[in-house]
Amino acid sequence: MTPIIADAPEPPRRRRLRPTAEMLRRAARRADIARKLRRRDVSALLCGIALGAAGLTMPRALDRHAQHRARAAVAAPADLSALPVVATAPAPDAPASPAARTLPRASDGLFYATALVNGQPVRFLVDTGASVVTLTARDARRLEIVPDSRATGSADTANGRAVFGWTKIDTVELAGRRIEDVRAAVLDKDAGVSLLGQNLLARLGPVRIEQDRLVLG
Repeated sequence: MTPIIADAPEPPRRRRLRPTAEMLRRAARRADIARKLRRRDVSALLCGIALGAAGLTMPRALDRHAQHRARAAVAAPADLSALPVVATAPAPDAPASPAARTLPRASDGLFYATALVNGQPVRFLVDTGASVVTLTARDARRLEIVPDSRATGSADTANGRAVFGWTKIDTVELAGRRIEDVRAAVLDKDAGVSLLGQNLLARLGPVRIEQDRLVLG
């Protein structure tokens, strides 16, 4: 007798649930949060790589950011073309003396120093982002410094377009040091305050920020 094999019963079909508007909103929120987390992780990684390449830790980077908030920024191009400058009004705080190696943070969050340029006092904004020392037209006139008319460029300032020329300062006395033959840019109009750039700071030695003080050399 041939055995009768019964067909296996079909499993019950699951009823498909149509997603409600609330379910769709929740899914969209979860996806948005996941995207933000991925972007934040990538941003943190890139930030860490950039800071490490610049030899900075996060606190030092934040201090540098504070210096750059309202400072006058100077970039010295190799071809002596445009030299962007943002003018800033001098802070009322009294700058440190030429012999001082430690500079207090001013009320605007920046650091100012007085240096003897060719024997005369000049008030500078310490700008670690500037490549070269930059003199305002007012300071250059007072020091009787005349830039080379054969090596000029243009600069964007808060007071409009300005022309600058290159010069060499005989001596700069700062932080108890005497530096000779300092290259500088001279603007043809006033731009707030002269800038102390990296070409001079590097010759003084390491520059570091300790809480609300900047230490030169």
